[in-house]
Order: sequence, then structure tokens, then C-alpha cells
Amino acid sequence: MDNISIRTTQNIDIDYEVASIGDRIGAALLDVLIHVAYFFAYFIFYLITKWDFLFSTTMVVLINLPIIFYHLVFEIYYNGQSFGKRILKIKVIRVDGSEPTLGNYAMRWLFRLIDVLVFTPMVAIITILFNGKGQRLGDLAATTTVVKIKPRISLEDTIYAVLENNYEIVFPQVAMLTDEDLTLVKEVLNARHTFKERNVVYNLYLKLKKVLNVETNMKPIEFLNTVVKDYNAINS
Repeated sequence: MDNISIRTTQNIDIDYEVASIGDRIGAALLDVLIHVAYFFAYFIFYLITKWDFLFSTTMVVLINLPIIFYHLVFEIYYNGQSFGKRILKIKVIRVDGSEPTLGNYAMRWLFRLIDVLVFTPMVAIITILFNGKGQRLGDLAATTTVVKIKPRISLEDTIYAVLENNYEIVFPQVAMLTDEDLTLVKEVLNARHTFKERNVVYNLYLKLKKVLNVETNMKPIEFLNTVVKDYNAINS
């Protein structure tokens, strides 16, 4: 499975697993089911009412608008996810790690009309398979891709830490840190074996020592784990 490396604002490379072609096709099929159900409901409504104007040119155009703008609206308001993507736990992100803008979503949507509807979905599939970053033409134009969402299934993925009985705080200065700071520390600890740059942990170790204004002979991993424990003890 391909990965995409995203550099965060803290200059740390985090690897995201690119959504597989199966995930993308599965999400697309689920979205198509939503479209089919929508048209089916409309047809049933026509059979019940027998209103001929429901199939007039104006109404046909209006009834197709929700389908035309479906992906654009969903991705904007549901954080890069359509109904199908939400079910399969994949989402749109920018390749630089930031959240997509309205312009990014609009570009993906415009190119969907080209690389999915005009050229047939096979062109999008081939582009995704050979691109290396899971990008169809619309993603290339919008500098986006689609990645798997890592489920938070364990306490290791949170800032929570198990403390020993009668744990004593080592660095009370940790109180000045925020939940966002601790989240970064935990992400570095949990993902340290995947970093391409071996000095990521050491640089964070030096940065925290400077921010907290502490001196210690602890090894970097031991120090970072202690910071996490102290933060939990202070905020418990």
C-alpha cells in the first residue's frame, strides 16, 4: 500500500496510508447508491402524484442539481468526506498536510466532470494506480489526495498516560504546555519508528528542554515519556 509523507508545521514527517483503489471504488459505489435511491424516491413520488410537470425540462434540470453538486457540498461541509468516504473511513487532504480550502474542493469537483464523467472512470482509476500518491487528475490539479483515517482505537493514540501509584511529578514546568503540545509529543513517541529523519525525537527533546527551561540527563525517549506522565498528573 502506498504512503504519503506529510511534513507538519513542526517539521515532522508523518506517513499517511493512501486510500486503496478498492476503497475509492467502494466509496464511489456507495455514493452512486445514494443517487439511485434519490431518483427512485423521485419516481415513486411521480407515480403517487401523477404530476406530469415533474418531468418537464425545468424540473429535470432542478432534480439533477443535488447530484451534480453532491460531492462538492459533502466534501466542503463534511471535512473532505462524501457519504461513501465517511462509511469507508477515507477523506480528502492536501498533500502539504493542511486542510483543503474551498478552492481545492471546487477544483476536484470541476475535474470530476472531466476525468470521471467525460473520460469514463477508467481514466481516473489508471491515474490513481500509476500516480503513486493516490491522485486522479482532479487531485493533481487541486494538490490533494485521499487517505485512510486512522481510527483511535487505543489509549496510546491519546494524550492519556497510565501513572504508577504515588507518582511524583518530575517537571512541574510541564503545566505551561497545552493539549496540542502533548498531542504532538505522543504522536512523535508513537510514530518514532516511521520517521525518515532519525533526529526528530532528539530535536523535540531539545526543544522541550528549552521551552520548559529544565536541565536533565534523561535520554530523549525517557524525558518525553516523563513529560507526558507529568502532564497527566498535573491535569488529572
